Amino acid sequence: MISIIIPVYNTEKYLARCIDSVLASTYSYFEIILINDGSDDRSLEICREYGDRDSRIKVITQENQGVSAARNRGIKESSGEWIVFVDSDDVISCDFLAAAADRRWQDADIIFFDYSGYKETGNVKGHGRVHDCTPSAYYYGAKDRLLIIRKMLCAKNLTDDTRTSLLSPCAKAYKRSLIMKHAISFSEDIIIGEDRLFNLEYYFWAQKYVHISRTVYYVTWRVNSLTHCYQMNLVENYYIFHRKLREFMKAQGIFEDLEDAYFDTVQAGLTDILIYGIFNPRSTRTYSERRRLCRNIRDDEIVRLALGYQDKKGNFPRRVLLFLFAREYFGMVNLVCKLSYFLLRRLKR
Repeated sequence: MISIIIPVYNTEKYLARCIDSVLASTYSYFEIILINDGSDDRSLEICREYGDRDSRIKVITQENQGVSAARNRGIKESSGEWIVFVDSDDVISCDFLAAAADRRWQDADIIFFDYSGYKETGNVKGHGRVHDCTPSAYYYGAKDRLLIIRKMLCAKNLTDDTRTSLLSPCAKAYKRSLIMKHAISFSEDIIIGEDRLFNLEYYFWAQKYVHISRTVYYVTWRVNSLTHCYQMNLVENYYIFHRKLREFMKAQGIFEDLEDAYFDTVQAGLTDILIYGIFNPRSTRTYSERRRLCRNIRDDEIVRLALGYQDKKGNFPRRVLLFLFAREYFGMVNLVCKLSYFLLRRLKR
């Protein structure tokens, strides 16, 4: 049994396509858990229509609490041996579940797959095609744990020649028993980074990992997705996320081994809040308020330590931005952030 958990919030435009892709699976022993997280469009109506049509679909509705609460509710309601997370604006290939259920790797704790992205205005190519060849499988053990966590912290794919994200919970199959044994859940007090915290904890407790080199998950690139929208409380989210990350790593005795990777994550998060938060063109803060906020962030203990790694970590644009930030050239930081914001949005169109 595979439990597919789909959080739903105001995605009426994409939801039917998402559910249809799961129902088209060549493997049929699954349940779909749709968690309507307080949608105010037609999403709940669509969920109920599908629930009435197929007994494998369970519809749960709750007040808006965020994607973490929705996923946690889905885990609680699940009954499958494997758990697969799917975002309601994405689609999966018809042989994703069959590959996850293959008896050859049922002793693994997690199965990694490859993903592909497409723009929301484009067509999804390949998701309806059954692969003829047997997928290649690559195995990792407990000795590779720190390598996998390091790659996740540095936002790198599992391998250089595949698209296997270690950050997102999507394009993976998780053992439900491992989640329950260690009470692993998504942090409900943050809006960005909750998936990294979940995966960090899961990867730490896992013993056997397998990578199936097959594209089975198709991500919709949306310009107005949560990740790229203006969020007033991104700074508070940033503080909570990195402290939780450090606390877990220290508690499990892996912080010293991965200290540089941790600070790489801190730098990447700082870059995001500068571009999408503080200097976002949609921000209502005055320039004086932005400068004051930047100084407060710069004085934070973790940020000061992270900036000490700035000459060694990240790509050139990020190093330039953090160089300017560290020296309080906030006027230049403002210009770089706005330019980056518009360039990144154009790439998503």
